[in-house]
Amino acid sequence: MQADNKPGLDTGAMSPAARMFMDQMRSERRSFWGVLIVFFILLAAIGTFLLYEVLSVSEKVKADDFRVVGVTAQRFTDMRNDLNSQQTALAAEQDANREARQTMNIALRASREPPAGLVPEALAYAEGQLLGVPLNTSTASMVFAAASAAKGEDADLINAALADWRDQSAPAVWARGDETLKALAQRLSVSPTRKAFGHVVLASEAFRRSQAKGSNSAWESGCKDVVAEVEEARKANVSNFFKQQPENKDEVRAHGLNLMYWQAHCLRKHSENRAAYEVFRQMSAHPALAHLADTDTLKVQAYHGYGTTMIALANDPATPPDQARDFRKQARDMLERSGELRVSGGVDESNKFGTTENIGFLILRDDAPDKLVQALNHTQHIDSATASTWNLVVQLAAATTLYAQEKPDGVYSKDQLRRIVFETYAKLAQQDPGTLDVKEISTLIGPDFRQALQDADDCVRRHDTCYDRHAKQFAKLAARAS
Repeated sequence: MQADNKPGLDTGAMSPAARMFMDQMRSERRSFWGVLIVFFILLAAIGTFLLYEVLSVSEKVKADDFRVVGVTAQRFTDMRNDLNSQQTALAAEQDANREARQTMNIALRASREPPAGLVPEALAYAEGQLLGVPLNTSTASMVFAAASAAKGEDADLINAALADWRDQSAPAVWARGDETLKALAQRLSVSPTRKAFGHVVLASEAFRRSQAKGSNSAWESGCKDVVAEVEEARKANVSNFFKQQPENKDEVRAHGLNLMYWQAHCLRKHSENRAAYEVFRQMSAHPALAHLADTDTLKVQAYHGYGTTMIALANDPATPPDQARDFRKQARDMLERSGELRVSGGVDESNKFGTTENIGFLILRDDAPDKLVQALNHTQHIDSATASTWNLVVQLAAATTLYAQEKPDGVYSKDQLRRIVFETYAKLAQQDPGTLDVKEISTLIGPDFRQALQDADDCVRRHDTCYDRHAKQFAKLAARAS
């Protein structure tokens, strides 16, 4: 049978309209997939951009957190230090006023008696001012009244004592130096009978230079001259004036504890620990120390210096083990005693931390299995009140060592340790470079924690890079457990 050839019924052919329709469908399908591919590419790009932005914002948040933690801690510390300084100064002023009231009869005599008759007693008070027994308003009035009648070397000594006393009430002058006082010191140092006091005043002037802002007790910033001038004063028989202060406070005897402190402090800062230890030992045993007010700087520093030099000697490889153990025990006692003296004037507890922070070094060198936790507990207590450079070094050493352990002993979690290290670096980045003497602290912290000391020093000296170089790896925003 012949096939039906009616138009439109041929299945092997497609009409132009159908073919156009099919081509259009194929084109639209290709366009759809192209648009979809572009969409996914754009979506991936947007996702990548958003992820980058999130990471960037997160990194900025962490960097901002680092800055805020450090700045806030430092401002809080500065505020407490200012308050403590004011309270300490007030306590010292109250002690001076109390002594002035007790010696009111001296002021009355100064106003009534002829100046010439006051000279011998005024000289004793002047010697006391230069050798660690400060004048008060009553005794100063006698010295001032006698100045008009004193002659030659006696006049120079009296005027030097008055200038020294005035400078102590003006910190800027005290640190910058007094040319009048220096000239008097030079004249006294070549005089036949007052030579020793000339060197005492020169030692005082050098110590003041070493304590000026930025000097940091550096050897070449005054301390070298301090040690030399104290030795010259000793050679000139100033030791004859190192007398016990009597029970009768109306009698004043110079004791020279100030010379001991200046010399020992500078030796310690120069890492001459054995020489410094010996001077601090003599100073702590001096009978005059018991007669000083508890708020007196010389009394506080005698025990502080004795304790810190014992730590250094305990860590010295040349020290026998038994003696090292004794040193560490005695050092803790001395530091705790000095800390209590620091708060005896009613100041905030944080004022003692300037001394007791050194106990952290003792704990790090202990044999106790939990010494790192003990050290961290000790530093955290101090750090909650004040950001102190030496305490932060111990805290960094304890926290980083614990963090490096595969399983910390459970007292501090990894997140807690991470946050402690992060905050410690943040606070170190705000510290004055002069507060961290690597040479001195290395004698206290020991070889096991030298890396922490080096990292702390790098952070203090290069504070702008501290976050990237050290803190960034600990920057996870982990909340500290309460």
